[in-house]
Amino acid sequence: MFKDKNVYILLFLGICSTLAFPPTNLVFILFISYGYFFYLLSNTNSFGTSLIYGFIFWFGHYLSGTFWLFSVLNGYEGIDKVVYFFIISGIILLLSIEWGVFTIVNHFSKKMVSSLPAQTTLIMPSLATILDWFKSWFATGFTWISPADTLFDFGLAFLLPIVGSLGINYIFYTFIGIVVYIIMSKNYRLPLIILFIMLLFVLLGNKIKLKFTVPLNQSLYTQILHTNKSKKDKQQRYKIIESIQSYQVLAQQYPFPELSVWPESTLSLSCQTVKKHIQDGFNAIRQNKTEVLYGSYEKLDEKTYNAIISNSYDKIAYTKQHLIPFGEYTPRWMFVLKELIPSMFMNDISANKDYEPIITKGIVLSPSICYEILFGDELRERNKDANILIHISDLGWFYNTIAKDYLLNVARVRAQEAQKPMIYVVNYGSSAFISENGEIEGIAKQNTGVYTMYKNIIPFTGQTPYIKYGNVPLLLWTFVLLTTSLIFSFITRQRRFFT
Repeated sequence: MFKDKNVYILLFLGICSTLAFPPTNLVFILFISYGYFFYLLSNTNSFGTSLIYGFIFWFGHYLSGTFWLFSVLNGYEGIDKVVYFFIISGIILLLSIEWGVFTIVNHFSKKMVSSLPAQTTLIMPSLATILDWFKSWFATGFTWISPADTLFDFGLAFLLPIVGSLGINYIFYTFIGIVVYIIMSKNYRLPLIILFIMLLFVLLGNKIKLKFTVPLNQSLYTQILHTNKSKKDKQQRYKIIESIQSYQVLAQQYPFPELSVWPESTLSLSCQTVKKHIQDGFNAIRQNKTEVLYGSYEKLDEKTYNAIISNSYDKIAYTKQHLIPFGEYTPRWMFVLKELIPSMFMNDISANKDYEPIITKGIVLSPSICYEILFGDELRERNKDANILIHISDLGWFYNTIAKDYLLNVARVRAQEAQKPMIYVVNYGSSAFISENGEIEGIAKQNTGVYTMYKNIIPFTGQTPYIKYGNVPLLLWTFVLLTTSLIFSFITRQRRFFT
């Protein structure tokens, strides 16, 4: 293993591959790194070598791509820091092992299907796509640094409303497979034609505009409140009260917004502990007929929820459904760690699967909080009847890391998949108004204080093919390709045997 130079090359390429994502956006690195990885797998007949190559490449990929997770350790000391260090390291190892399993399945598929074009252009892309789908829900899911989250800006954005981000991944893997086949076989004619067609899409794709949703004949005058509250400020009761009172003043500036959206954990303590100090301010806002949606940790029936509060009704409008493992709760399958994990307010958050849309001025709003933005297939169900998407988050946990720019790009993907405008509001990072085409129409990048932005947002109605059907057509397609390849290979071998 240590004498194989490819191990070190793959580790280096895996680490560098994350430079393809925001904020650097060096997309060509993604093609080089994945291409070399696919090429080695196609050229390797050893089971052990394939497994090592897969694990090493993806270990480097996820180590650099999720290194920002370790910034959370700054908030802990002593044994607590050690425990969280091992938890984060375990997440990286789990993600790497998942791709190690991919190399195992791919290795045995090569034994069954000896055809090089079928292996590189049909089977490998299908297996990689199925793995991407698998890791979107296995162990609560983690779809971080998915190729689609940076490739959509390079001529493929028009396909997002049709096939979603998983479909973009499949196209990318197929492209890499075709290139690998051309290099290995030196049979250029048909693959080059297909490659030329795909490159044509990349060059002309940004000019293609497929419309599946239509604007409503109304608008919603909206205010974004972009904040920069430190973790320390969110733990002090008097600081929280001061902050919310200042936000309430900003929400009452003329002309009054119809909707004002504030970040996740705006109220980082239970609302009941500070309610008497902020109630008058919200009453004044209601007099202006302004709806305020803000993040809060709310207690209800002896359970704590990460929620969006509506000031119009003075109650929970939405509770987070997809929680962060080890950040907001300990998964049941890891109950052994329950006693080891440092005690903190967010360790015992509950998820409420009941969902009702938020309706403001007759406009249907589809909300999501933090981690949920990564799961397009989950969000699409609630986005079907929505007119505007709303996402709130608190990125103060991660300090100055790539997570801020990357998550803004993911929000653009979600908006394009649904072809609905999005109001994206965060603490730290960059808050933005995002159009139905994924274009940023207003952005706040201020690193200190509070910043407000205003926009008349046009709501949209309708459903894109992806919102209607999700990943089902793509998964069926990959299944058909895999089974057809196996059946055809079996029939071919039988004919050879009897002749």
